[in-house]
Amino acid sequence: MTDEDLDLSAYDAAVIEHALYGLARAHVFEAIVRNDASSADLGAGTLRIGARRFRAQILGTFAKGSRTFLWAWANPDAQDWGPSLRAANSLRSLSWRTGHDVYGVRSVREGQVNPRELAYVSGELIGGFPVYAADAGPATVFMLVSDARLDPADLGITALPRLFRDFESFAMVDRSACVARFLARIGFEVTSTDGSTSGWRAQDGAAVTVEWTAEGLVGAVTLTESRAATG
Repeated sequence: MTDEDLDLSAYDAAVIEHALYGLARAHVFEAIVRNDASSADLGAGTLRIGARRFRAQILGTFAKGSRTFLWAWANPDAQDWGPSLRAANSLRSLSWRTGHDVYGVRSVREGQVNPRELAYVSGELIGGFPVYAADAGPATVFMLVSDARLDPADLGITALPRLFRDFESFAMVDRSACVARFLARIGFEVTSTDGSTSGWRAQDGAAVTVEWTAEGLVGAVTLTESRAATG
């Protein structure tokens, strides 16, 4: 099977449900570890970032030259990575379900499924763990941090504009549907029109409105945080 033949029907639904939520979880994790240097011991299933040490799983690698994502279980070195492969192997079993073909092919082109989108969706499907993208020169290594239980709602409303603009840089499905579902998951009552998505949260009075361009991209993002409006 080639990536042109992939049935992504169920995966695309999972993107709407999980991709932005997984990205928010990653942003919370990045705020903790900041830009500290990282190193992974795939034989031990660990990731070190600065002075912190985490349990981790490798999802796969994205080759910057060929612009393709290779699942960890398909890597020639995978025989030495046993403790780091449980998540990738578990996700592989999803390929038997209709619409999840992306989990059964060895590699996939960036133009078919964006690797960041795939990583964040995978991190949520496997249990809701943050994904860490480590720069390894010619490749980006996507790691799932299995002992960091973080709540995407902890990101805070003022971080939403940056989150939404980061998301639109790689999302390959309806962005407005993704934003609406994300806001609902973090406690907002959501209303949508053809040109905007708005949410209001009763518990803290927070409000957010995303205006969409004709191309379906993020236009203006307006925030209200406990009676203090921010644009």
